[in-house]
Amino acid sequence: MLNPFRYPVLLISACAVLFFSDRLGKLISQLNVNTNVIINKCFAFGYYPNQGIGFGIQMNKTIIIVTSVIIILGLAGWLVHVWNKEYAMQAWGISFIVAGATNNLLDRIFFGHVIDYIKLFDWSLFNLADVMIVVGLIIVLLGLHKPEKNDFTKN
Repeated sequence: MLNPFRYPVLLISACAVLFFSDRLGKLISQLNVNTNVIINKCFAFGYYPNQGIGFGIQMNKTIIIVTSVIIILGLAGWLVHVWNKEYAMQAWGISFIVAGATNNLLDRIFFGHVIDYIKLFDWSLFNLADVMIVVGLIIVLLGLHKPEKNDFTKN
């Protein structure tokens, strides 16, 4: 039976598809800055620049970028560690977090803010990169709870 946590090509492909899907969502929202597509009363797609770090928390841009780089590098180091230890579930989670955080970091570097394009109700703004970070964190936590070794090196 195919274990999706075991194959690194599948992991890299999934992260790449999600990474570029988020970039595409951000590009589409940028091209339609003055247009919000309201799907229903609780969901909208549009361009929502986010200067903060989440939950409306504002912080100095330089501090955010430096902190993000340090966190991403730390997670990448952890990824190498768990990959060598063959903890595939954690590798998936960390990879999702790194891909999402890198995507938002690129926004901050090039645009000075993160581009959010999904609005739920009147208070929740986010993008696919944010979803990747949250899902990645959940996967890591589940993997830490039940660590099972899966060998990436044996196919």
